[in-house]
Amino acid sequence: MAKTFPRAVDPNDLRSRAVSHRSGPESHARLDAGAAVRALYELASAPATAPNALALLHELQAHQVELDLQTEELHRMQAELEISLQRQMQLYEYAPVGYWTVDVTAVVRELN
Repeated sequence: MAKTFPRAVDPNDLRSRAVSHRSGPESHARLDAGAAVRALYELASAPATAPNALALLHELQAHQVELDLQTEELHRMQAELEISLQRQMQLYEYAPVGYWTVDVTAVVRELN
């Protein structure tokens, strides 16, 4: 009797299944991270699926690093914008001359 091995897991197949799952009726349910880690561990433990599981893990780690970098950049930009807003508000409020802001209908919206 010939021994059968589990078929190799295609990362693209996993991605399409994940996308269809997230867009299905349970799309609002939060995925259990522990179950995902257990599934990845099981895939990595089987010799036939280990390379694909490790490739998937590497891709997930790369995405996590990208998200972390994007988060850092967003926080940096937010801090810069807040400093710029404070500077403009101080300039506007404490200017030695009068300033006013009007909208397109010539209604005064703000003045110092």
